[in-house]
Amino acid sequence: SGATTTNRQVSMYLNGHLAMTAGLQWLLMACSLAFKFLLENVNYFYVSLWKFLSGKIDCLTEYYRRIHVGPAKKYYNHKYGRFKRIR
Repeated sequence: SGATTTNRQVSMYLNGHLAMTAGLQWLLMACSLAFKFLLENVNYFYVSLWKFLSGKIDCLTEYYRRIHVGPAKKYYNHKYGRFKRIR
């Protein structure tokens, strides 16, 4: 009597190993497909992202400049978030 390995144990181990390898292969395939898709559409992706972000940044900087910079800044009411009436 010692450390004996039965045929059933070996087959179970191999089944688990094969399932794991298949899962890893599937994951690798999915990752490579996603990477290929990104590489094919990377230009469009980055251009649209840049347009979106630059538009948002432009809006924010313009808003900040209208409020904090220039001759109109002393007419902005920060408490109510609007320009004061110029009398």
